[in-house]
Amino acid sequence: MACRFGNTELQTVVGYLKIKYKGHNEEDDVYLDKWFTRLGKDSGFFPVDYQYLKQFSELILNLGANADLLAMWH
Repeated sequence: MACRFGNTELQTVVGYLKIKYKGHNEEDDVYLDKWFTRLGKDSGFFPVDYQYLKQFSELILNLGANADLLAMWH
């Protein structure tokens, strides 16, 4: 399977993982807010509600683990 991830999607997942593994701090919270807001505005993610952040991020990570070929639009 081949797949492509956009920069906004991957940066949102990075923000999720930072908070998941490092905990909350101001710098990482601002980073995640920036990219999660862009996910809704620029990428069409709906609804932009933090209750869906974990589900979205885990889905991206699980799908990526099954890919034979990954590409990133940056």
